Amino acid sequence: MYTAKTKHYQIWCENNVLIAVIRGQWDAIEAEAYVQDFQAVARKLINEPWAHITYLDDWRLSTPDASGPIQELERWCMNNNLHCDAVVYAEHAIKDYVLENALQNTSRNPDVYRHFTSSKEAIDWITRKGFLPTSERIVG
Repeated sequence: MYTAKTKHYQIWCENNVLIAVIRGQWDAIEAEAYVQDFQAVARKLINEPWAHITYLDDWRLSTPDASGPIQELERWCMNNNLHCDAVVYAEHAIKDYVLENALQNTSRNPDVYRHFTSSKEAIDWITRKGFLPTSERIVG
């Protein structure tokens, strides 16, 4: 199994779920590296429906130029069998705004994209949709 880990992110798969933990402040260079690693990890999943959980509590936002690569990744995911995308972080109005603008295709579809304030809520949601990570509690 391929995983990726840097000081800004960690990405791995559990069954048909890709899990990402995001840290620090990002710019376009960091976002582009993340997209490449994300796609490398996700390639084992894309032939079947899959889910994605992203943990953003330690993300310190991004420069505006980082949104381009993230929007490209969103399109790639939607074209490669992503069926649900759970994002986990404590209530944060600025993160809400940034993500809504960056994830224009999925953030407006509650069947595909949902924000949760706890890992348990996110795992419960993707489990109800037929996706099951092996961990009950994800630790980054």
